Amino acid sequence: MTLSQLRYFQTACRLESITRAAESLNISQPSVSAAIRSLEDEFGYPLLERQGRSFTLTEKGVEFLEKTDALLLHADAFSSSMHSLRDGKRRLNVGVPPMIGSLFLPRIFSSLDERDHSFTLSITEGGRRELLSSLSSHRVDAAFLPHDRPLDGAWSSIHIADLETVCCMSNERASGFGDKVTLEELRDEPLVLFRSG
Repeated sequence: MTLSQLRYFQTACRLESITRAAESLNISQPSVSAAIRSLEDEFGYPLLERQGRSFTLTEKGVEFLEKTDALLLHADAFSSSMHSLRDGKRRLNVGVPPMIGSLFLPRIFSSLDERDHSFTLSITEGGRRELLSSLSSHRVDAAFLPHDRPLDGAWSSIHIADLETVCCMSNERASGFGDKVTLEELRDEPLVLFRSG
């Protein structure tokens, strides 16, 4: 198993296509296929269920992808840290949820002194569960998290802001609701959601 093989597998899964993964990685499609088959041979179980030119992840493939994501994130952080040692800079890894990051990151960046080059800032996006896992495994140093109840005693938190969650719908659809909507009222409504994270 090599990091390159894992990257090929991860990219194919992210793009849901071996062909698109090869294009994205600037390598041949057989190289991506061979890397994935090599991983399957090494561990003794299929990662993908192939259907013509498309594929789905097997149950073990789903777990393999989760571990691959974590390992590659750690490998990238390690590589970055080692480069930081060479440059004499400390790396600060901050986790942010995608929507919240767009609210707070501009404020953070604008408050940094441009002359302070003693550290580099690295941003990792993820959902609440992902970011808590990243804190636990020390892949991030701090994270902005939405929460409406106290965090586990292992974490210290500082209140930054109160945010409102809004439900957007057409005027026609909204006519059946009042000024506020409960989750119970939305139970049978089709919703557009973020990815599982």
